[in-house]
Amino acid sequence: MPNIQSIQKYRITEISPVDTTPSAKVGDIFEWDGIEDDGTACNDGVPKGYWFVHANTCHTKNRSRSGTWCKFEKVADPEPICTVPDPTPSTCVAGPLVTDACSRALDDMTHAERKARPIWRGVMQYFPKACECIAYFCFDYTWRTIEDLKNDILRMQLLGHYDHVARAAAILLQWELTDIKPARDQFEHGLYTNFLLPFGDALAECAHLSVVGNEQQNPGAPLHWDRSKSTDHGDSMVRHLKDSGKFDKDGCRHTTKVLWRAQAQLEIGLEQNNDR
Repeated sequence: MPNIQSIQKYRITEISPVDTTPSAKVGDIFEWDGIEDDGTACNDGVPKGYWFVHANTCHTKNRSRSGTWCKFEKVADPEPICTVPDPTPSTCVAGPLVTDACSRALDDMTHAERKARPIWRGVMQYFPKACECIAYFCFDYTWRTIEDLKNDILRMQLLGHYDHVARAAAILLQWELTDIKPARDQFEHGLYTNFLLPFGDALAECAHLSVVGNEQQNPGAPLHWDRSKSTDHGDSMVRHLKDSGKFDKDGCRHTTKVLWRAQAQLEIGLEQNNDR
């Protein structure tokens, strides 16, 4: 399971009078995971008590990069973040902020419909390693048609490239839901920029499938991935790919099940590789 940590927000209250080219202004908000002002004097003639803020991070005694000497104040209690386990540590904002990131997919839904699509609990906590892997993978090409993309998914499945399969499955579902042909990946790595933003609609439906499956297999139980049930992820993914574009008997799209199975397959594969 991911490790829950915290991050603190700060607001700039004063710019140093000797900073003639500040890159920020009073009122700007930035984040860092633990600032302690020891009161030591800064360099460049800046009076003590001012800190150097750069790119959402605070630095002291460092004028080599663009930034601002300033004073600041705390503006909120730390928000929870989730640190995805090794081998590639990174962070993703938890809870309501995940829903906000996917607001395009959830804006037109009722409160009950949004509650039935818990992206954080039903996708990112189910498949933390797979989400991380998908977020840091990019294609250097795109597809002319959905059929081309489906052919690629099967080819990559045969080759055992499960990271390719999972990202392609997310692209397939997003394409099907929005009817917007995907653009070529921009190689902007990260769970927010390369996972939540491009696949908001697909992730919402995948989370809903987790809820539906949990009720089918463990009625009344808290949302969780019961790994003892339905373990034939590769076979199921290919079967649902054949019927992609249609709805299954439970009301979920077959393409949603392609993505769910692709992430499960990748998650288990990554765990097994780590155990070796």
